[in-house]
Amino acid sequence: MLHKKNNKGAAFISLVLILCYFTNNIYGAGNVQDKIENKIEFVSTSDIKSVKFHKLGWELSEVVMEHNTNEKLVISFDDVSESPKSYSYTIEHCDSEWIPSSLFYNDYIDGFEINEIRDYSYSSGTIFDYMHCRLEIPNDDIKLKISGNYIIKIFNTYEPEKILIQRKFIVYETLVKIDANIRQPSAGIDRQSGQQVDLKINTGNIRVNDPFSDIKTVVCQNYLFQGCKKNVKPTYVRGNELDYSHPNALIFDGGNEFRIFDLKNIRYVSQGIKSIDFHSGVFHAQLTPDKSRRRQGYTSQSDLDGKFVVSLE
Repeated sequence: MLHKKNNKGAAFISLVLILCYFTNNIYGAGNVQDKIENKIEFVSTSDIKSVKFHKLGWELSEVVMEHNTNEKLVISFDDVSESPKSYSYTIEHCDSEWIPSSLFYNDYIDGFEINEIRDYSYSSGTIFDYMHCRLEIPNDDIKLKISGNYIIKIFNTYEPEKILIQRKFIVYETLVKIDANIRQPSAGIDRQSGQQVDLKINTGNIRVNDPFSDIKTVVCQNYLFQGCKKNVKPTYVRGNELDYSHPNALIFDGGNEFRIFDLKNIRYVSQGIKSIDFHSGVFHAQLTPDKSRRRQGYTSQSDLDGKFVVSLE
């Protein structure tokens, strides 16, 4: 698998994840069924705040790491309850639809099935008291044996049946060469609002008997794993090259960018902030109303796609 980023051109996708699933014991990633999508990632209690999951050393990264490298993922959260708890976790391997696979735990994890989160600290000098928990993957307790789709489940150590946090992550291997170009659709009703991916995959030395059934290709927009193009079939096969290019294929809606506001400092109002007040024991930030962009032409403005960084400064 390979993920590819591209920020070029008007009406183009800012970030595309190309995911391939090979049936001959090479594990990949895909998207979840729409009807269960919202149930895969969740926080089931109001006592847990500021859940972040990212690559070690890059807080704004996607939750993707390369297999058999020094890369690590970090998941962290705050327990704001009056009586902080002990937390543990387990990791589950999934198929390309984010459904638990048929593999045994020992097939994909080297380590115990349930482990405790031992990296935690308590707040000091804050308005609210809280406990901050942090976990790196892999660690001294677990190692991931294979690439693929994974789900981490975090729970109270003494109530393992109640999952409090559940998040997805991907471990990938660069086994094929992927060439993706993002452009404006050439014709039709999607020309002014759509974004199209021209995709080619070179399988190299991997033996593929039937590219139409042995390889499962899923194309997603902005790592959302929603509205993905699933089980896409190649239009042309030329030796080891699979060409998915077609005038009407792999077209996504352009969508809207996030509206920007800056809340890095509570001492003064910044971009997008109308006022900051303190009452009832908490700070309240009121955003400045933004204007509708419904009838405006295409504009491009970089943003963080809804991500955030928690600063202690």
